[in-house]
Amino acid sequence: FWEGITLRYSKQTSFAAAVVLAMAAAVPAVASTVNNGLNAYHAGKYDAASAIFKPLSEGGNASAQNHLGYLYAQGHGVQQDHVRAYMWFSISAAMGEHLAKDNRDSVVLWMTATDVEKAQNMAVSCVKRRLKNC
Repeated sequence: FWEGITLRYSKQTSFAAAVVLAMAAAVPAVASTVNNGLNAYHAGKYDAASAIFKPLSEGGNASAQNHLGYLYAQGHGVQQDHVRAYMWFSISAAMGEHLAKDNRDSVVLWMTATDVEKAQNMAVSCVKRRLKNC
């Protein structure tokens, strides 16, 4: 869906540093694997995929964060929310998930500058809460 669409902009290094520090303190609670979430997604069980990716994302799994962002971008298993998608893509990208950066660069095309600012603030707030209740 987003292949070939890119947008360049500056990245806040303080955000990336905050993510790394928060992840160093976070204890991942992994009840399911990313593969379980992908299997649910490919079977069209989007609610199940969302239920799997959410706790993995809160546990610091960058791949799950990217996939959760994709669910928000598409509105699969969750209400479509480009701001929340951007937030999860940003956190995942800061953790080193390269696909998340491309996804973030694509979803931004459907966002206003105010939306982007809100998403960035949400990401910072989420990291400060150690990825809980994001």
